Amino acid sequence: MRNKFRRTLAIAVGATLTMAVGRVSASAAEREAAVACPTGYVCLLPLLGSGQPLLVPAGQRVSFDPALLITEITNSTSLGYCVTGQLSHGLAPGQTNTWDNSVRAVAPSIGACLAVPAP
Repeated sequence: MRNKFRRTLAIAVGATLTMAVGRVSASAAEREAAVACPTGYVCLLPLLGSGQPLLVPAGQRVSFDPALLITEITNSTSLGYCVTGQLSHGLAPGQTNTWDNSVRAVAPSIGACLAVPAP
């Protein structure tokens, strides 16, 4: 009975460690997938195209009409930014978001961003 308990415990611990290592590996892969964004810019990676990011200089605003389909956005500035689009959100300094989005505008934040979809 005691040996069966130890075997069950060892299997449970092994499975937990395997899952934890898998999560760490996935996080590392996601970080590597982030596009290199030069300091002082907000970088938008278009969903389609050359694979080169669009660079927005710190403090600048940019609008897209029609909306730009992106797969990643990185803020390498010291300013907070507001991203307006299908998924409107704030983007803190140093933050990267890696999800598909339809972006209408990117602008420096004045303290808070409205998290509402653009028309």
